Amino acid sequence: MCILLSAENLEGIFLAMPEKACRIELEGPVARLRIPGGEQLSRRDLLGQLRKQFEQLAVKEGVRGVLVCGQGAQFCQVAADASLTPSDAARLSAFGQEALCALEGLGKPVVAALSGEVTGLGLELALACSFIVADHSSRFGFPEISQ
Repeated sequence: MCILLSAENLEGIFLAMPEKACRIELEGPVARLRIPGGEQLSRRDLLGQLRKQFEQLAVKEGVRGVLVCGQGAQFCQVAADASLTPSDAARLSAFGQEALCALEGLGKPVVAALSGEVTGLGLELALACSFIVADHSSRFGFPEISQ
């Protein structure tokens, strides 16, 4: 499900996050998972952090839903992995599947709040969520496919 909203309706969802780590903020029964932007993390580091956070949220009592949001011009931007060998790429892909399976197995609704460029890993993450809320500036794609 995708709901398009204006940027004004999403004001307050996208707040700055200077740290490199994903961070959970609890707001009553809703956990907000903030993902750092600006290519600060490698794909493997981000996937590892996401998996850990999703596993913690799955057993967190009192949390009834999760809002996943990013920062900056892109929802979830990671550093390029251009030097991966085919076997490294296969291992990273399997690791990514484990992280996204942890998200899908939360047993709680997960909403991705999107703005701007949503590509690659960010789009994979959004598609694994229960719902997607995107503003009109959102653009979606898998640039890896066109290479």
